Amino acid sequence: MTSQSPTQRSRVSLVKGSERYANVRKALDLIAGDSRLQQAQRILVKPNLCRLAWKVKPHLSVIDGFEAMEGDGPVGGIKVSWGIPLASLDPLAADTVVSSLMGFPIEQVGYLHYCRLAGLGQGDLSEIDIVGEDLATCARHFRPHQTYDHQLKWQLAGAERYLN
Repeated sequence: MTSQSPTQRSRVSLVKGSERYANVRKALDLIAGDSRLQQAQRILVKPNLCRLAWKVKPHLSVIDGFEAMEGDGPVGGIKVSWGIPLASLDPLAADTVVSSLMGFPIEQVGYLHYCRLAGLGQGDLSEIDIVGEDLATCARHFRPHQTYDHQLKWQLAGAERYLN
């Protein structure tokens, strides 16, 4: 538990409604002014996703890329009909391929970068055997979220010690 100064108040947002994703987004927006939340989202979530992968140990990845989203998702993004399903027995390899197809290098996707460092699968595109379609025929550059440049500030110095 983190300690707070006597003048610093904790913030909890509560939103009522049946629109799950829209209301989660509203709840997060209500506390978005909290710099601690922003720092945690930017830095701590990525290595923790990697640590979770060690515990869960997924052995199959199926990605439904028939419909995707670009821009300011998950609520304000633009739907894209892509028609690209993927499957792999190496979930990191599948995510590496999809990330590349979308125009995002794995080094810029925090949890993928950390999973690669932790040895949770193959994260080097040149070492992945692609069967079926050619990458070039499936590639589509996706427009990033408007805060993408800010989101790239996720690197945690010495993160390797937290990954296993």
